[in-house]
Amino acid sequence: VVSGSGDGAVKLWDMDTGKIITKWTGHKGWVPSMCWNRDSERVLSVCADGTTRMWDVDTGEVILAIKTGFNDVWAVVYSPDETMIATGGCIKEYESEEKERRGEEEEECIKIWDSKTGKLVTKLKGHTRRVYCLAWTGSTLISGSEDETIRTWNTTTWQQINVWTGHTGRVCSIAISPNGRILASTSEDHTARLWNLENSQPIGSPLQHADMVWCAIALSPDGQKVVSGSGDGTMRLWDMDTGKVITKWTRHENGIPSLCWNGDGRRILSGCSDGTTKLWDVDTGKVILAIKTGFNDVWAVVYSPDKTMIATEEEEEYIKIWDSKTGKLVTNLKGDRRRVYCIAWTGSTLVSGSMDSTVRTWNTTTWQQINVFTGHTDRVYGVAISPNGRILASASMDNTARLWNLENGQPIGLPLQHADVVKCVSFSTDGKLLVTGCWDNNAYTWDVS
Repeated sequence: VVSGSGDGAVKLWDMDTGKIITKWTGHKGWVPSMCWNRDSERVLSVCADGTTRMWDVDTGEVILAIKTGFNDVWAVVYSPDETMIATGGCIKEYESEEKERRGEEEEECIKIWDSKTGKLVTKLKGHTRRVYCLAWTGSTLISGSEDETIRTWNTTTWQQINVWTGHTGRVCSIAISPNGRILASTSEDHTARLWNLENSQPIGSPLQHADMVWCAIALSPDGQKVVSGSGDGTMRLWDMDTGKVITKWTRHENGIPSLCWNGDGRRILSGCSDGTTKLWDVDTGKVILAIKTGFNDVWAVVYSPDKTMIATEEEEEYIKIWDSKTGKLVTNLKGDRRRVYCIAWTGSTLVSGSMDSTVRTWNTTTWQQINVFTGHTDRVYGVAISPNGRILASASMDNTARLWNLENGQPIGLPLQHADVVKCVSFSTDGKLLVTGCWDNNAYTWDVS
């Protein structure tokens, strides 16, 4: 995995050992964006010093250095055939503001470069403020900007195809679905949106989020549906092919910070800040089981691997274990000194992350605490276990994510630094990718294969 830092350094990490392979220096400011080529022999990086660099992974040498003419560069992406590079950024802030006052558009928000020579191919005019994110599919380049728009560009003619409006805050990140038909965007306006890439139309209404970034979302095991929880106590089930709401459930009285599917996709667990946990039948929308936990609010809920038990956590020091059929209390676990925010379960090991900055593991046969992982310097908001059950990932308010060896409790390498609070973390189903969600309005993917 490659990471960029506020000190201008780019570091290459071995994910088996968690150790730094090498450190590349040369940038003179924060490195906000990087991009691998397909064969993993090259890495592109962009910097707040206005430069883009191409690195040879084996030698660490800079193959190409481009002075973009931007005041800072925020996004970089290869073309699909890797013959070109797109960069997004802005010119000096006072020039941008002056042009906006005069009603003029930016001319240098996106620039296209030849990936071999570093020569400028073209510049794309349209955005009026800084470009934060770029994606490239086929002959279409997509950009998201501080001017609250998403724009598409034909990379054969270099003409603007369309301007998508709807967000009312800066567009922070964009992603294209694997089938190339749907674009997802996130914004500071507290929404995510889905768009049809073929006709440029929005798919359904915006996916609303509360001011607090604690609303839950969980993808079904077959990847066809997603369930989301809102601060108003409602849950929505979405069809990922159409982006439309299948159904809406309204049985909670408060915000829903946690959701969990069972293995066959027929049941959903929800944890609510009204102190209840509910088990839902996906087909009928009925509540099969309702548990009054005795907590003021429930921040996390998870099934045991065999689905016979449910673990919930609360605002104090306790984790409670419940029988998933009867809803009866099995046991209480106490060890965390303050609120528990997150839990995960693999085999006979339960993992919890807490406001006390620790991660703890528990033996679910004896219900005894196994280990306490220390290293975070602020509350732990998220934990996730790799599919092979060997690595634990944690996300913290200290602006880092960490990897741990679950067997011996030791950290793997140095913390993965972020620009803001890291709220959630998850492994891909094949264990090759780690995804972190950050309060800088971005999600980050890390190659951990």
